[in-house]
Amino acid sequence: MRLATLLIVTLATIGFPAMVAPVDAQTTFLLPDTTRLGSVERVLLHFEQARSAAIAVHDTAALRTMYAEEFRGVTATGFEVDRARLLAVFTRDDPTTVFTIDELSVRSLGQGREAAFLTGRLTTRRRTGELVGASRFFHLYVWRDERWQILAAQGTALPPPG
Repeated sequence: MRLATLLIVTLATIGFPAMVAPVDAQTTFLLPDTTRLGSVERVLLHFEQARSAAIAVHDTAALRTMYAEEFRGVTATGFEVDRARLLAVFTRDDPTTVFTIDELSVRSLGQGREAAFLTGRLTTRRRTGELVGASRFFHLYVWRDERWQILAAQGTALPPPG
């Protein structure tokens, strides 16, 4: 599924206050077959799309609600990040790059909305088609205050093809 050049995202469907944000798409999502996914898994796929949309427009207010205050992560290049450092990264813009997220897999843990995780693959290219890099990533979500938040994330760089 390709995000349109102008995408309207309603964050209320994933536990955020109702708001509509126009998004200049830089990310393509290749979604798995969702027919067998439960409601939590579907919501988290929408969450990831809304997160990417918020990153594209540097909406750090929305991103601050998506990432837990105690968020910790490790980038694909090995840097440790907390929420403040990650939000600072999201304020930078590189309009020459586009992203493809594929091989998405999402699973809820427990019987309800306690925790869940998502794994995927991210490919970064210049708009010219030149490959910049690829990585696999992991997001751990927790349900709190009537919404999902990312508590931890890990990226692992993939070797160049060939």
